[in-house]
Order: sequence, then structure tokens, then C-alpha cells
Amino acid sequence: MIQGYRESIFDEVMQAIKPQLADYANFDLVVGIPFVDEQEHLPDLLKSIDQVFKSWIGKRQLIVCVGDAGAGNILESIQKLQLHHPHIEFILPPEISGRGISIRAMLQIANTIEADLIVFSAHMSSEADPVLEDAWLDSLLTPIQGDMIWYWEACAVTRPWIV
Repeated sequence: MIQGYRESIFDEVMQAIKPQLADYANFDLVVGIPFVDEQEHLPDLLKSIDQVFKSWIGKRQLIVCVGDAGAGNILESIQKLQLHHPHIEFILPPEISGRGISIRAMLQIANTIEADLIVFSAHMSSEADPVLEDAWLDSLLTPIQGDMIWYWEACAVTRPWIV
């Protein structure tokens, strides 16, 4: 019974997001970032990603940030960012908050607009350098332009792994 209740809440959240996706039906890539308490790191990461995407002429990217229920203050700071690329950000209700559900939401968004998905950790920019090196980020993103959904997370900027 509880699982059905959670599924219905998830479905309600995705239905609420669906109208925002209509403008992105022909996009090529969704960059997803789950967040909880990354107030110090997430804005820098988003600015770095936005900067790299400026050179991707002919490709359309959507940045999607999905947060836990207690991340309202971070949501406001993301919404205030002046990025060149479109971004959607929202908070999950407490009943379904968590990294797994955040990633599931990103998968569903990418599937809805028929785009590739890459998932970043909001802590990527918290390593030795607070801003990602454009060449490094570009070399990571360039190969993922096929029909496959990739899941990538940085344990450390110098030691990524792909599943």
C-alpha cells in the first residue's frame, strides 16, 4: 500500500513537470543534477556546465536539477542564476525525497523529450578546483551523443566512473 502511495505521488510530480517539457521536445541532452545541501557547490557547477555548452553549436541541452524536500533555499539560488541554457529545477515532496527518486525523475524527463541523459554529482566542483575545467568537461560530454543513456558520477574529478 505504501509503495502504491509513493508511486502516485511520483506520478503527480511528473505530471506537474510535464507542461514545462513541451518547449524542449527536440533537445539532444539532459544534464541532471540531484541535490540536497550543495548550496556552496551547485551554482558553480551549473555555471561551468553552461559555459561549456556555449561552444556546442547545433546541440540543444536542458539542465535539470531535482532536490530533496529540505532543499528549498538552494532551489531559490538556482532559479536566480542567469544561465544561457534552459534549466528546470524542482523539489520532491518529503514522502518520495531521495537520490534514487531524483535520478528516476531525470530518467523520465529525458525519456519524455527523447534525449540522452548524463547525471552529475553536485559535489563535482567541490574538489581541488571549485570550477570545472572547460576542456575536461567538454571531453567528457562530447562522446555521449548516441542513442544510449549514460549514468556518470564523479567520485573525484580525476577518477570518474561510468556504469
